[in-house]
Amino acid sequence: MKLHPSFVDAIAATAINIGGFTLESRLLKAFSELRAAIYQRKHNADNRVEPFVLVEAQKFLQERINNKQPVTDITVLEFHGTALKKLYECYQTHGGHHLETRFKKELAKLDFTPYESKHLRTNFLILTEDYLKSLEQAG
Repeated sequence: MKLHPSFVDAIAATAINIGGFTLESRLLKAFSELRAAIYQRKHNADNRVEPFVLVEAQKFLQERINNKQPVTDITVLEFHGTALKKLYECYQTHGGHHLETRFKKELAKLDFTPYESKHLRTNFLILTEDYLKSLEQAG
């Protein structure tokens, strides 16, 4: 599942506002506070179903509340530690350019899979490549 362009912009804005310090623990903490939700647009101009995308959970919940729509069907997801590390590495490698276009382009390429931790009772987003590797190793 890919990040919606508005979520890519929000992550880049977080990096711009908090990143760039010698000690990047502030940026990692800010990334760890990001929450996502799965969203599917009903139809596009061609009347085709769009793929699922990840959006900012807080904005999505607020929009649903404002439109008097139910929110009980929304699952809030947090980024797993490995996904946070990937976001940070992506910023380290591609951040710092004009309007963060390289960073945004790389973020848009990332693919995530929702994962429910039975032990922690938390819903995480993990990198799809990591998820597929763990399935292969499991047999």
